Amino acid sequence: MTQTIQERRVVIVDRDGTPIGATTRAEAEQQGLARHVSQVFLLRRTEQALELLQQRRAANVSYPNAWHDTASGHRDEDDADPEIAALRELEEEMGITGVPLRAEGGYYSEDMTSTGQVRRRYTSVFSGLYEGTPNPDPAEVADYRWVQLQTLLEEMKREPAKFSPNFLRGITYFITHRGL
Repeated sequence: MTQTIQERRVVIVDRDGTPIGATTRAEAEQQGLARHVSQVFLLRRTEQALELLQQRRAANVSYPNAWHDTASGHRDEDDADPEIAALRELEEEMGITGVPLRAEGGYYSEDMTSTGQVRRRYTSVFSGLYEGTPNPDPAEVADYRWVQLQTLLEEMKREPAKFSPNFLRGITYFITHRGL
């Protein structure tokens, strides 16, 4: 039997990202537990840094049609570490494999859902270089684009509502961490 997203067992962590257990995504949300999420930012080697973004599908419950990081998702209970989750999400969402990832650290965040629940996450951030052409899964991704980092920063400032809050937090962390 195939599990729904809400039925999958995900890693639960403390504020520092240390695993403390596992439960279903639905139970974690209901109980306000912090889930471990991996977030990937892929760049292209050019004189002007290019970032690969994906646009979430209109049918997504969270942030439909918003521009988002290259790939991201929960660390499943059987993932030995957050990089495994990052590589899986990169393949599932964007059809990208074989990219060496660099661990960039992580951050804790809380936000309020539209139903008034507090959503807690510890996000492990990864980056990599990619020169190929993505093959996104249309069930996961509406569109994708490469954007110059400076253009992205200007767009984020001018129209922040076009981007998911998770992306805005993650890219800010990534840029600050890398000194870009």
